[in-house]
Amino acid sequence: MPQDRAVCLIYEGKVELIERAEQVYRSPSGFTIPVPLVVRLKRYIKIPRDLNESITSRALFARDNYTCQYCGKHQLQLRGKKNRLTIDHIQPKAQGGPHHWENVVACCYYCNIKKRDRTPTQANMKFVHLYKDRSPKKPSEVHFYWGGKTTPEQQKWIDFYYKKEESNGRI
Repeated sequence: MPQDRAVCLIYEGKVELIERAEQVYRSPSGFTIPVPLVVRLKRYIKIPRDLNESITSRALFARDNYTCQYCGKHQLQLRGKKNRLTIDHIQPKAQGGPHHWENVVACCYYCNIKKRDRTPTQANMKFVHLYKDRSPKKPSEVHFYWGGKTTPEQQKWIDFYYKKEESNGRI
């Protein structure tokens, strides 16, 4: 559990407690500390990560909220053996479309069959969900590491982190 690790780091003096829960940890020796929700390292430790991950179904579906971008059906609404989410290339690979984050969306099996090797314009299809007003982008780190499914505690950390970035003008 990440909170256990955070408590150890607080006890060792390696992190600073930023956001806390109402609950507290109590040790047998009498040490009491609030359950940490957001902590900050006092000294940065570089963790090598390659965030140019290849496109995976899990990360793509999380980025697109597990919803077909053409008909708007959520993964839970898709029924039957065949009707499931698939990866669709906006500019088809058969027409020279690249395999990168800006060219792929989540799509149900039937919409993918209807579109075939055509662009949405050629197939007379439009985006009805996330991308009706904007184009797809590479997902954030959260989609890679948590698959887009977050607990309330993780969401509190995400809100804290991205609000900080917005105030620094980076988002």
